[in-house]
Amino acid sequence: MGYIVYCFHFARKRLVDGLSKLGIGPNKSLTVKFPPVPEAYLADFVRGVFDGDGSVFFIRTSKAYPLNTKFCSGSKDFIVGLEIDLQKIGLPKRNIYEQKTKNGIYYSIKYGHRDSQKLFNVLYKNHPNIPFLERKYNKFIEGFQRSAGHV
Repeated sequence: MGYIVYCFHFARKRLVDGLSKLGIGPNKSLTVKFPPVPEAYLADFVRGVFDGDGSVFFIRTSKAYPLNTKFCSGSKDFIVGLEIDLQKIGLPKRNIYEQKTKNGIYYSIKYGHRDSQKLFNVLYKNHPNIPFLERKYNKFIEGFQRSAGHV
Protein backbone atom coordinates (compact mmCIF):
# COMPACT_ATOMS: atom_id res chain seq x y z
CA MET A 1 0.00 0.00 0.00
CA GLY A 2 1.49 3.33 -1.02
CA TYR A 3 1.29 6.53 0.96
CA ILE A 4 1.63 10.12 -0.10
CA VAL A 5 4.03 12.05 2.11
CA TYR A 6 4.23 15.82 2.20
CA CYS A 7 7.30 17.61 3.53
CA PHE A 8 8.17 21.20 4.31
CA HIS A 9 11.70 22.46 3.97
CA PHE A 10 12.72 25.82 5.40
CA ALA A 11 16.02 27.31 4.30
CA ARG A 12 15.86 30.97 5.37
CA LYS A 13 17.97 31.37 8.50
CA ARG A 14 15.56 33.83 10.14
CA LEU A 15 12.61 31.46 9.66
CA VAL A 16 14.59 28.42 10.84
CA ASP A 17 15.78 30.34 13.93
CA GLY A 18 12.22 31.44 14.71
CA LEU A 19 10.90 27.90 14.43
CA SER A 20 13.76 26.66 16.58
CA LYS A 21 12.78 29.11 19.34
CA LEU A 22 9.31 27.53 19.26
CA GLY A 23 10.82 24.06 19.71
CA ILE A 24 10.49 23.01 16.08
CA GLY A 25 13.75 21.59 14.82
CA PRO A 26 15.58 18.32 14.25
CA ASN A 27 14.05 15.40 16.16
CA LYS A 28 11.14 17.63 17.19
CA SER A 29 8.93 14.70 18.09
CA LEU A 30 11.43 13.64 20.78
CA THR A 31 12.15 17.07 22.25
CA VAL A 32 9.06 19.26 21.75
CA LYS A 33 7.57 20.81 24.87
CA PHE A 34 3.87 21.41 25.39
CA PRO A 35 3.26 25.05 24.44
CA PRO A 36 1.36 27.55 26.54
CA VAL A 37 -2.10 27.49 24.96
CA PRO A 38 -4.73 30.02 26.02
CA GLU A 39 -7.63 28.19 27.65
CA ALA A 40 -10.07 29.54 25.04
CA TYR A 41 -8.18 27.57 22.36
CA LEU A 42 -7.12 24.55 24.41
CA ALA A 43 -9.87 22.17 23.26
CA ASP A 44 -9.12 23.01 19.61
CA PHE A 45 -5.39 22.51 20.14
CA VAL A 46 -5.96 19.19 21.92
CA ARG A 47 -8.25 18.05 19.07
CA GLY A 48 -5.40 18.73 16.63
CA VAL A 49 -2.99 16.77 18.83
CA PHE A 50 -5.50 13.93 19.04
CA ASP A 51 -6.02 13.89 15.27
CA GLY A 52 -2.25 13.61 14.83
CA ASP A 53 -1.08 11.52 17.78
CA GLY A 54 -4.20 10.07 19.36
CA SER A 55 -6.15 6.91 18.80
CA VAL A 56 -9.64 5.56 19.40
CA PHE A 57 -9.80 1.81 19.86
CA PHE A 58 -11.99 -0.95 21.23
CA ILE A 59 -11.31 -3.46 23.98
CA ARG A 60 -12.75 -6.66 22.54
CA THR A 61 -13.10 -8.34 25.93
CA SER A 62 -15.45 -5.60 27.15
CA LYS A 63 -18.83 -5.76 25.44
CA ALA A 64 -20.50 -3.09 27.55
CA TYR A 65 -17.73 -0.47 27.47
CA PRO A 66 -15.34 -1.17 24.63
CA LEU A 67 -14.25 2.37 23.74
CA ASN A 68 -10.80 3.57 24.80
CA THR A 69 -8.62 6.49 23.75
CA LYS A 70 -4.93 7.21 23.93
CA PHE A 71 -2.49 10.07 23.26
CA CYS A 72 1.13 9.23 22.37
CA SER A 73 4.31 11.26 22.07
CA GLY A 74 8.03 10.66 21.77
CA SER A 75 8.54 13.63 24.10
CA LYS A 76 7.94 13.10 27.80
CA ASP A 77 7.81 16.89 28.34
CA PHE A 78 5.01 17.18 25.78
CA ILE A 79 2.90 14.35 27.18
CA VAL A 80 3.30 15.66 30.76
CA GLY A 81 2.15 19.13 29.68
CA LEU A 82 -0.72 17.64 27.71
CA GLU A 83 -1.89 15.59 30.69
CA ILE A 84 -1.85 18.68 32.92
CA ASP A 85 -3.85 20.71 30.41
CA LEU A 86 -6.34 17.87 29.85
CA GLN A 87 -7.16 18.16 33.55
CA LYS A 88 -7.85 21.87 33.03
CA ILE A 89 -10.57 21.01 30.50
CA GLY A 90 -12.31 18.45 32.67
CA LEU A 91 -10.53 15.13 32.25
CA PRO A 92 -9.24 13.21 35.27
CA LYS A 93 -5.58 12.90 36.21
CA ARG A 94 -3.99 9.97 34.40
CA ASN A 95 -0.76 8.02 34.68
CA ILE A 96 1.80 8.50 31.95
CA TYR A 97 3.00 5.20 30.52
CA GLU A 98 6.45 4.65 29.07
CA GLN A 99 6.75 2.11 26.27
CA LYS A 100 10.05 0.91 24.83
CA THR A 101 10.09 0.06 21.13
CA LYS A 102 12.79 -0.92 18.67
CA ASN A 103 12.98 2.76 17.62
CA GLY A 104 13.17 4.24 21.12
CA ILE A 105 10.70 5.22 23.82
CA TYR A 106 7.25 6.74 23.58
CA TYR A 107 4.93 8.03 26.26
CA SER A 108 1.16 7.72 26.44
CA ILE A 109 -1.98 8.69 28.35
CA LYS A 110 -4.95 6.29 28.22
CA TYR A 111 -8.65 6.79 28.93
CA GLY A 112 -11.33 4.16 29.46
CA HIS A 113 -14.85 4.33 28.09
CA ARG A 114 -16.43 6.91 30.40
CA ASP A 115 -13.45 9.25 30.28
CA SER A 116 -13.30 8.79 26.50
CA GLN A 117 -16.89 10.10 26.43
CA LYS A 118 -15.72 13.17 28.37
CA LEU A 119 -12.86 13.62 25.91
CA PHE A 120 -15.28 13.35 22.98
CA ASN A 121 -17.53 16.03 24.50
CA VAL A 122 -14.54 18.37 24.90
CA LEU A 123 -13.08 17.75 21.44
CA TYR A 124 -16.30 17.97 19.45
CA LYS A 125 -18.42 20.36 21.50
CA ASN A 126 -18.75 22.75 18.54
CA HIS A 127 -19.39 20.04 15.95
CA PRO A 128 -20.01 20.42 12.96
CA ASN A 129 -18.43 23.89 12.70
CA ILE A 130 -14.87 22.78 13.46
CA PRO A 131 -12.12 20.99 11.56
CA PHE A 132 -11.49 17.41 12.67
CA LEU A 133 -10.36 14.06 11.36
CA GLU A 134 -13.61 12.40 10.35
CA ARG A 135 -12.22 8.87 10.65
CA LYS A 136 -11.54 9.31 14.40
CA TYR A 137 -14.83 11.09 15.03
CA ASN A 138 -16.69 8.18 13.37
CA LYS A 139 -14.79 5.66 15.49
CA PHE A 140 -16.01 7.44 18.64
CA ILE A 141 -19.59 7.26 17.34
CA GLU A 142 -19.18 3.56 16.57
CA GLY A 143 -17.94 2.97 20.13
CA PHE A 144 -20.88 4.80 21.65
CA GLN A 145 -23.30 2.80 19.49
CA ARG A 146 -21.65 -0.48 20.52
CA SER A 147 -21.90 0.35 24.21
CA ALA A 148 -25.49 1.63 23.93
CA GLY A 149 -26.61 -1.85 22.92
CA HIS A 150 -25.15 -3.29 26.13
CA VAL A 151 -26.33 -0.83 28.77
